[in-house]
Amino acid sequence: EPPLCFPTLFQDLLKRSVPCCWQLSAYVLQTLPSDWPTAIPDLIASLQPSSFPNIPSARLAWVLLQILTVLPEEFQSSHLAQNHKSAVRNELQKNIPIGELILTITLGECKMLLYVTLVTLSPVLPLLESVLSTGVHESTYDMTRQAVVCASAWFQLGVALPDCDRLADNLVALVFQTGSLPHHLALGLCELILDTLSNMVTHPNTHKYPESCLQMLHKLLVLRQASVPFYQDLLSSVYTLFISLCESHSRLLLDTLLVDGASKRDILQVLQIILECSDSAGVYPTEETTSQLAFSYWFILQDDIIGSETQHYSLYVSMLSPVYRRLAEILLRKSMLPETDETWTADERELLRCYRQDAADT
Repeated sequence: EPPLCFPTLFQDLLKRSVPCCWQLSAYVLQTLPSDWPTAIPDLIASLQPSSFPNIPSARLAWVLLQILTVLPEEFQSSHLAQNHKSAVRNELQKNIPIGELILTITLGECKMLLYVTLVTLSPVLPLLESVLSTGVHESTYDMTRQAVVCASAWFQLGVALPDCDRLADNLVALVFQTGSLPHHLALGLCELILDTLSNMVTHPNTHKYPESCLQMLHKLLVLRQASVPFYQDLLSSVYTLFISLCESHSRLLLDTLLVDGASKRDILQVLQIILECSDSAGVYPTEETTSQLAFSYWFILQDDIIGSETQHYSLYVSMLSPVYRRLAEILLRKSMLPETDETWTADERELLRCYRQDAADT
């Protein structure tokens, strides 16, 4: 059951936040699952505005999100006994039958209802979905950012990919809603969102859900056309997201290319995006450093094609020859030595040498 010091503990949380969050998370991990199995719903139920009438609702929401962020982070770094750690992981990931909780947050004239319902990882995912579905405004930036950080922490712990569908929609939509924010806030939030999406689609457990992986790829492709003022500053992060997804699911994507349909078109489209990454404008490494991000995927793709069954190998070669033809043209041009490198540092010359070697290996 909840500790007797709950009221005092929450007062400390509201004053000092982060240090107490770590202490509370450590306590929760030690007491799950036998001593305090309802820790997460109890924490959410306790941080209701009605319990703290003198505390701004936005502050309560931020503290709650901070606690939920620290829990999986503390779990990942904790040194629990193996049996206990497995039990705690199962408890964090399983359904918790808590009915429905409603947390009302009032921000100026904006009232937000956070509905917590019975789903996997209840109540964490519904809470995050509710926060992120309201969009982002400068007045709610800290809370929105903390919700994204929280989602990233839980994705690293491991969330079944089919359960991430609505949250992925919320995260993708946020990228398109940041245009009204100051440049530095918008860019930082978008980079964080893209990193969070990468954690979602690259977790080892995602291999259990091939159909969801393909659906998620389709959902993410819209990010290539994100019409935000700072999109050029975001390109490297966008490329990294698609490259990490393709690296993690290279064999699945190759197998899917053998079947005509929407997923095949999506895969051919993402290959064009990675080609664009390789073809980043400018001289490497003095004018751009993005093009080298794609090498790791081209190596993996090449190995998977070579390791394919004989009857599939010829199909891949035929289907992907235009991709490799363009890639060869790009790498030949990008690998050309500059007319003069007198102003280059020794490190820059070494980077170009490694780049040329990677291009030759590709």
